[in-house]
Amino acid sequence: MITRRACLRAFSTLATVSTTGVVSACAVGHPYIAPQPNLPAAFPSQGAASGDTAVALASWWNGLGDPQLSACVERALKANAELEIAQARIEQARAAFDEARALSLPIGAAAASAGRGSDSTLSPEGRLLGAFQAGRETDLYSSVLAVGWEADLFGRLKQAREARSALVESEAEKARATRVAVAAETARAYVILRSLQQRKIALGARVDLAGQALRLAERRAAVGEGAMVEARKAQAQLAALQAAQPQLQTGLERTADALDLLQGAPLGHSWELLAAPGELPAALPEAVLDAPVAAVARRPDVAAAERAVAAAHAGVRAALAEYYPSVSLGGLVGYSRTEPEQLFDPEARLWAGGASVRWRILDWGRLNADLRSAKGREAEALATYRSTVEQAVAEIDTALSSVRGSAERARRIAAFVDSMQGVRRAAARAHEVGAATRDPVLQADQELWQAKDQSVLARTAAVEASIDLYRALGAV
Repeated sequence: MITRRACLRAFSTLATVSTTGVVSACAVGHPYIAPQPNLPAAFPSQGAASGDTAVALASWWNGLGDPQLSACVERALKANAELEIAQARIEQARAAFDEARALSLPIGAAAASAGRGSDSTLSPEGRLLGAFQAGRETDLYSSVLAVGWEADLFGRLKQAREARSALVESEAEKARATRVAVAAETARAYVILRSLQQRKIALGARVDLAGQALRLAERRAAVGEGAMVEARKAQAQLAALQAAQPQLQTGLERTADALDLLQGAPLGHSWELLAAPGELPAALPEAVLDAPVAAVARRPDVAAAERAVAAAHAGVRAALAEYYPSVSLGGLVGYSRTEPEQLFDPEARLWAGGASVRWRILDWGRLNADLRSAKGREAEALATYRSTVEQAVAEIDTALSSVRGSAERARRIAAFVDSMQGVRRAAARAHEVGAATRDPVLQADQELWQAKDQSVLARTAAVEASIDLYRALGAV
């Protein structure tokens, strides 16, 4: 014997299968295809690879060989406020996706009510009750469970889910881009701090040498008026060097504060690094690059832009689905009667079920406007993606050029420092044998320390250029 429950179960299964087939057949719009950027086979500044093995991009800052720098970067990646903001945005996007997913699932609600009412004596019901001398006051108790579900025949809800899912992935890539920036900026701040410390040492040595030159010139000034010009000149050089010291100290303090902010630490935390000057880290080895397509695709900003295109395309398909009817199924089951003691009696049971169709036919162009707006957002997302890709290629190529140019300049200035050290040794020997006065030695010392200061600047530029390259590659 086929029971009523068995018939309902069979009908439910058939409806589910049929709906799945209709959804697959009636989804509107064309499937999403990720944009393929037109990139060159190699970066113009890439040239021949400098090594035969690729440098690991993960935790690249460890390649600088400075444990304190690595500790600063790791601390920043854990406590930086911008990363907390990015994580909060991911949670918001996930919540929006969960909301969109819930719209495609059945919705159930339970309700219960208890009430008392009285009919009017002048109404037809009231007159009928009066004729039979029945009470006009009535109690009513009910308990109902209702279920509703929208059959997503044309994929509107599905596309809304896909759009939200793509936005979650986009926010995750933006968070990764923030991590890339925080790591690079923290390493840069540390390098600049060490550079300023080295420059402060060089400037202090030059100030001492200028003081010696001034005292020597002043002793000569007592001999004749002609030496007074030399003393005035030495005094001016000393004043110029001393004037640069406060600016250098301010730069140190400002960089230490920036390093604290990047690490999410209280101001003054990085002053420990100022207590003892440290060596300037060496530049990172040049990375052996992939093809531009792979190098650009690795960048989080490019990946975020591509996910934004996917979300916008899903929005277009959702707008197209609005042109088609929306079908909803619903039903309820419960109990209702006038005596609360027997509310759940089988005779008090009630049920209802049905389907509804909603089709926007006359809306004065709102559907067309929504579709145009969605297509405009897709076009904007595509243009943003293309701009992001072009900027990524330019940044990587510029970073490659800067790495090689700054490395070459650092090598040449290092050779210049070696030459100045030779000049200084020659001046010292000449002074020791009495072939020259003290002046050439002081002059050679001044020029040597000036060359060392230029070397610090050149090496700093080389390290910063290597950091920029790893940042441009999206490494973290």
